[in-house]
Amino acid sequence: MNTCTYADVEKLAASLSGRYDDTTGSDLRLPPSEASALLLFAAAELEDLWTREAWPELCDHLEQITLDTNNCFSLREGAADEIGDVLAVIESANGSPLLDSRCTVLEADKYTRLNDRVNVRTGQASVWVDWQTPAPDLTAVDSADLQAYTLPARFKLPLAARMAALLLAEEDPQRAAALRAVAELEINKQARRISRPWWRK
Repeated sequence: MNTCTYADVEKLAASLSGRYDDTTGSDLRLPPSEASALLLFAAAELEDLWTREAWPELCDHLEQITLDTNNCFSLREGAADEIGDVLAVIESANGSPLLDSRCTVLEADKYTRLNDRVNVRTGQASVWVDWQTPAPDLTAVDSADLQAYTLPARFKLPLAARMAALLLAEEDPQRAAALRAVAELEINKQARRISRPWWRK
């Protein structure tokens, strides 16, 4: 997966808003109040961008899961392989849906997300689950690690443009609106390029 750092996003946001001149060779310096506001804003905006689509690099998790005695599977909250959004639950008697399209994709009313697990109404002992990595909470990242924190590279421009729009919201509303439009155009353009597996169609 191509990645960028939070520092890359913040620097681009500052550049788009005219608060950084990379010709000087100096480090980025945002006032603490702006840096704090940007972090809170970026955390909320990242979740929106993250869950906007089933991005391929965040959804390469099709796996067969054995149900417990209550016909549930765990979301593994807090684990490195925590299940975020459940994109599909598939019944298959013939192996992986990657190899056999004669599977049954369960309708959304056939499975229910509970606190830390999902209940599936099926007669099978196991199901295939297609899921997306959960969005990280940037506000929970240690301040010492924040600048080096990695994000999918596809979010760099749309997130930075939204952050720059926040910085310009009061002083230049017209430019802020243009930056928000750039962010929306970019994320929609990327979404149109996605090739979806048959069970998500």
